[in-house]
Amino acid sequence: METLFITSPDHVRRAYDQIGNRATNFLVHGEGSNRQAWLEVSYVERLREELTVISLDLRGYGESDLPTDQTDFTTGKMGRNIQAIADAFGVECFIIWGLSFIVKISRYLATKFERIAKIVLMGVKRRPGVSDEIPK
Repeated sequence: METLFITSPDHVRRAYDQIGNRATNFLVHGEGSNRQAWLEVSYVERLREELTVISLDLRGYGESDLPTDQTDFTTGKMGRNIQAIADAFGVECFIIWGLSFIVKISRYLATKFERIAKIVLMGVKRRPGVSDEIPK
């Protein structure tokens, strides 16, 4: 599979894979991982027949750029990067599959953007609230 790239509004290059041509699902890895993790556990293979699957490397992970300023890693900026990929493909409505610390970003997006149809959260730690902070 060929790695694709898109540049976010704040000039961070992001790596992703796109497979399929139906309802769009973003698979977003957890901390210390990358988009390849979704392939390794066969999620992409199982979903690709019925859905469009976009697995992406968050900023600073996998083949995506690694900004050096800590403020480039706020929940809002990371969430807007996912939104930018949806914008680039004209995706009107999408589902986010989030693992581990991306849960916070997924929850943030769901409160800010009406285009999120569903969020599937895995490895969730129980925490209150949603804010535009640097994920911990």
